[in-house]
Amino acid sequence: TFRGAGQTSDTTPPSVPTSPTASAISQTQINLSWQASTDNVGVTGYQVFRGGAQIATATGTTYSDIGLTASTTYTYAVKAVDAAGNASALSASVSATTLAQADTTPPSVPTGLTASAISQAQINLSWQASTDNVGVTGYQVFRGGTQIATATGTAYSDIGLTASTTYTYAVAAVDAAGNASALSASVSAT
Repeated sequence: TFRGAGQTSDTTPPSVPTSPTASAISQTQINLSWQASTDNVGVTGYQVFRGGAQIATATGTTYSDIGLTASTTYTYAVKAVDAAGNASALSASVSATTLAQADTTPPSVPTGLTASAISQAQINLSWQASTDNVGVTGYQVFRGGTQIATATGTAYSDIGLTASTTYTYAVAAVDAAGNASALSASVSAT
């Protein structure tokens, strides 16, 4: 008997995957998802492309791209494939940027701290600005080892003091991530 009469090979590609999304979930991972494609026989998988190059084949409609670089934008597209090797056109492109590396670097220690008594109840402080890999957001002012204020600039006026009394001060710089420098050298004024 002759088998195969009337049988034709599958030459119909699957539909293009739709609604692709890319979401950065860490400094090194982006999660992708898309809507399932249809095919006259059946979709067997999806080719995942990053920057125009295929990086993986997924069997479902999601893929996690790992081992990426922090603060970097990646662009993705997806093709559907059937058992006969027919591939759809590429989906629309989507992009996502991995999260920034956590800031763990403290600012430099403030230098040049001076304290000047200007009345019986006020001492004025000033110091040199600190530097930071991202940016200094303020300075913690300490009197006698206890924080009494946070200054946004490089000067602070301590008021309501007691006459003929010596006060000792130090300053620490702080950045937006909450990293604090070591305390400056301490200074005193009466």
